[in-house]
Amino acid sequence: MTQRLSGLGGSCVDVREVRAFVRDVLAKVAERVDLDDVDVMTSEVVTNAVRYSRSGKPGGGVYVSIKSAADRARVEVLDDGGGSSFPRIPEATGDSPESGRGLLLVEGLSERWGYEIAEPSSRRVTVWFEVGR
Repeated sequence: MTQRLSGLGGSCVDVREVRAFVRDVLAKVAERVDLDDVDVMTSEVVTNAVRYSRSGKPGGGVYVSIKSAADRARVEVLDDGGGSSFPRIPEATGDSPESGRGLLLVEGLSERWGYEIAEPSSRRVTVWFEVGR
């Protein structure tokens, strides 16, 4: 299932709305998935889309795809592009930065995660994660 979620009235996409959508779909199609972990990962991925791409601009949004197989579920978030960087895990330093740890959470909670660049000129990025069932 794929759905476009975007802001209303010129606002950007609401992370809570995306999180609720993912939770509702997975609750119906993927038994035994830890929905609390999925909430955290969805929030981190969508927040990054809002922060680093056009998804955070007025009218911005994301395409969310949810796929379920016998042993796992996969959530994909495609942003609106225009970002100046691509997803990465920050290098470990002795400091505790205020931000930059979201993908570390995704890496730790998921069985696998990654990203794909739709087309280099648009800089649209799909970030995905998989969880076991």
